[in-house]
Amino acid sequence: MSSNKSKRKDNNSTFQQMLNRTFNDVRKSGDYCGSGRLPDVHDPKVMINGIQELIKFPLVSSQVKLIIEKCSLAPFGRQDKTILDTSIRHTWQLDPSSFIITNSEWNIYTLNNLKSKIVSDLGLHNDWIKNDLIDLQLYKFLLYE
Repeated sequence: MSSNKSKRKDNNSTFQQMLNRTFNDVRKSGDYCGSGRLPDVHDPKVMINGIQELIKFPLVSSQVKLIIEKCSLAPFGRQDKTILDTSIRHTWQLDPSSFIITNSEWNIYTLNNLKSKIVSDLGLHNDWIKNDLIDLQLYKFLLYE
């Protein structure tokens, strides 16, 4: 029984050491979210399943109509519920399996700039980028009407 207490104490001590190292790596107090503009944002050039033409930004009305035909209405979260109410938010969504970003410059430059901004905004150390600890994953394509 005494060895269990000792083992638990060692685990707590190890956890505290890891936590201290993590907090010591923080350069400044960060924010829980960020916003702003990125420099040099490249057009992603999106291909959507079932649409022949390459989608470029800014969108034109004919492209918007084509995209909406392939989308479903997007719900939103309010407290502990997921709601679909177009009087509050009229948004269309595509799952990532329905489209691809074809511009390699988007994937290389724009996403790297975004990673740098995220690390800076959260107050993390640049090693997070050097060690490739930030992974960006595409969640959905949203079109706000």
